[in-house]
Amino acid sequence: MLYLRSRLNISLLAATAIASVAGAALFGPLGRLLIPLGAVTCYLAFTVAMLPVRRGSSAIVAQGEAEHQGIAEAALCVTADERDRIGDLRITDPEVRSSVLSFMQVSGEYLEAARRSLTYSPQSSDTVREVLELLRLHLERGDGAPTDPERRSDPARTAGRIREAAREIEERLRAENGAPGPGR
Repeated sequence: MLYLRSRLNISLLAATAIASVAGAALFGPLGRLLIPLGAVTCYLAFTVAMLPVRRGSSAIVAQGEAEHQGIAEAALCVTADERDRIGDLRITDPEVRSSVLSFMQVSGEYLEAARRSLTYSPQSSDTVREVLELLRLHLERGDGAPTDPERRSDPARTAGRIREAAREIEERLRAENGAPGPGR
């Protein structure tokens, strides 16, 4: 399937189309049939010949990798932006703030490793997004200040979830990239 989107295939298809149109326009009735038929046959033969050849396969794989890297870079930019927003939040509870600082360190290590390898973990990116939403909810509920006990934020639970999120990213980082843990 990747081959169909490759530059190699698109170039071959363009050459085939040009040869077919030129044959139909420049030659008589026999040329209108033989030239397009010959162009399509050449296209198919060249395609079949290039697939097992390293050059054709490597061109297709290189294009697929470039597309994947572009997707990874875009996802990492979004995750880095979300992480920056976490860092900009003013957390007054010391326990939550300590958890956020730990999370910021681990998520920064994840982003650094992901940028080095031009890959990303959708689960880790989702975890950063979840922590941002958790902190927004925590701040919306007034850092524990509202008088309604059902709407009040529980700083200990919030801090615990943030620590858990940091451990999740740290474990994925070690598993995916072989990066050392906090005990380095």
